[in-house]
Amino acid sequence: MFGSNWSNWNRVVTNETVLSIFNDSWSLGTSANDGITKKLITGINGQADGTLVLSGKSVILNSQTVKGNDFIIGSANIANGAIGTAQIGDAAITSAKIANLDVSKLTGDTITGFNINANRQIKIASGGALISDVVNMDKTNFSVSAPNISSYRFSSEKYKVSTSNGIFNINSVLGVFSSDGNISVAVDTNTDPYKKGVFHSEYGGNNLMMSATNYTNGDPDEQLNMSSARLDYMYSKTGFLSDATDHTSIRANLIETTGTLNAFSGAQIPNIYSYPNLILESKNQSVYFRSGGDYRLQIRENGYIYLWNKKFGSGGSSLQVAGDGALFVQSSATKFKEDIQYDGGTSVGDKFLTLDPATWQDKAEHEARAKYRKIGTEPDHQIHMDDKRYYGLIAEDLVKAGLEEFVVRDEKTGEVNGLEYDKVAISLIPVLREQRAAINELKVEIERLKDKVK
Repeated sequence: MFGSNWSNWNRVVTNETVLSIFNDSWSLGTSANDGITKKLITGINGQADGTLVLSGKSVILNSQTVKGNDFIIGSANIANGAIGTAQIGDAAITSAKIANLDVSKLTGDTITGFNINANRQIKIASGGALISDVVNMDKTNFSVSAPNISSYRFSSEKYKVSTSNGIFNINSVLGVFSSDGNISVAVDTNTDPYKKGVFHSEYGGNNLMMSATNYTNGDPDEQLNMSSARLDYMYSKTGFLSDATDHTSIRANLIETTGTLNAFSGAQIPNIYSYPNLILESKNQSVYFRSGGDYRLQIRENGYIYLWNKKFGSGGSSLQVAGDGALFVQSSATKFKEDIQYDGGTSVGDKFLTLDPATWQDKAEHEARAKYRKIGTEPDHQIHMDDKRYYGLIAEDLVKAGLEEFVVRDEKTGEVNGLEYDKVAISLIPVLREQRAAINELKVEIERLKDKVK
């Protein structure tokens, strides 16, 4: 038994337990006897190459097991396991907690039938394709479709703009990023939206397009299209300028709009430039019109209008100011008149002859001079500083004389603002004509008397 070559030794301990020791192996376990051979059902077998084999229908390790070297599982079905480090040849794992997975140890170029449930299903299909409810990717195409996106922001005018039920899409074939969903606008965070609609935005091919349409309050559909060459914002159902009801277009050297244009600098002072040779510029509390490089017109904040580089000539029509401040050119052509009635009577001229001219100081100039002399404040426009007196008629005197048709009144309040001086001389034509006729008669009478005296 203890020689260099062991002899076969078998001893039956019971009819179910066997211990076998050979010169190159040993075994301990239970066997079944079918009447011909004995077969090991459960037990431990030590082999000559140093392998220890555990046999049985199932092997249960009900306490902590510590291994010294590699622990290799050829094939295993683990119902629930927590594996620190393992080399697994072929395994079907129902549920597992892996403390540390080193992906550098994963080898092979294909993973098939691999599903990851991370709130949404992700499938790695044959060929490396990644397929899920959100992401789809293969070697030629990449797309993302993320639904149920909701967000809000505040506009520059402090309106609350909210989006809901949004879908975000990326399509690598078309090279397009896009989003769609519902949009609503509220005055602030404490009020319900006053309008709702749908939105769409996309970017691709050097072009950005955004739209908000189908507003519940009847507001027009809004479309914005921007490229490196131009920007177009419009009220349009199709996004084309050809059917836009209003639009603003911006290019490198041109701004076009069907509405009102307000441009501000950092200090909120408008500086508006028009192409190609007319400039509207605001500075020093004034608005200037420039053309040909020169200033032509200045409108001051105090309401005064100044002409620069004035041109003079012998002809032309007179410029008039209406009671509401409108400027117009006065014309005597019949094409601008209706119901013409000639008046050769002297009654109007006779009324003017009852008026007395007057002289006065301009009230605004008088007050400006007094302020300057008292506290040194410079006048806000150029005035006469020598107490200049003006000569003319008093408009209220014309009202008293029954010459209302020559009086200029405020069209809203009816207050007397002035008189039409250019028509005064015309009213005296019949008077002068009558006087001329009388003078001519006197001349004839004088000549007759001279002849009689002779």
